[in-house]
Amino acid sequence: AAAAAPPDHVVRLPEQQIPAGAEDVIRRVTVRSGLAGTSSIRQVQVRPGERRVLKAAFVWAVTKGRAPLWIGAWMPWQSELTPPALGTFAIHDGADLVVELHYYGQDRPLSDVSEVALFFGRADEQASLESIALEAPAPRAKSPHTSAADAHVTLPRDTAVWALHPEGLAGNQSLEVKARRPDGSVEVLLW
Repeated sequence: AAAAAPPDHVVRLPEQQIPAGAEDVIRRVTVRSGLAGTSSIRQVQVRPGERRVLKAAFVWAVTKGRAPLWIGAWMPWQSELTPPALGTFAIHDGADLVVELHYYGQDRPLSDVSEVALFFGRADEQASLESIALEAPAPRAKSPHTSAADAHVTLPRDTAVWALHPEGLAGNQSLEVKARRPDGSVEVLLW
């Protein structure tokens, strides 16, 4: 089998000290991407330094004056995130990478130095991918034991959804994301 191509750019994350026995340690680190100009990214890999403690990681590209762009995730069973064929993320000059690291402590303190590996694509032959943030308003009471909130967004063109990343779900029992097509048909994307 052919060896995998090396990444085009690697960003090393600062060392994280994880205390022994910690059940849920979340660290959000911001690092310079080190990219000049606009770069088309076809694949993002989070490379854990210490797999015994890292249980998840999420990556955003953040450029001043632009909405944060979610570009990747890592879970123990998912070593890389590759967009659909012909898809790239545009990361702009001066972008930072914001990486949310989720840890679970072991029987002794450990340190982790993870990396984010970026693989370039060719912008001239690939479609640009973008993030759409959907924020629900404060929940309204349906009964003494339940509450609900709805949020909607109308997409301006045909769109392929290839990843969903829920945030801020503490205390919620259920989340449902549905797509309603122009013909009225509905597809549940996440529940």
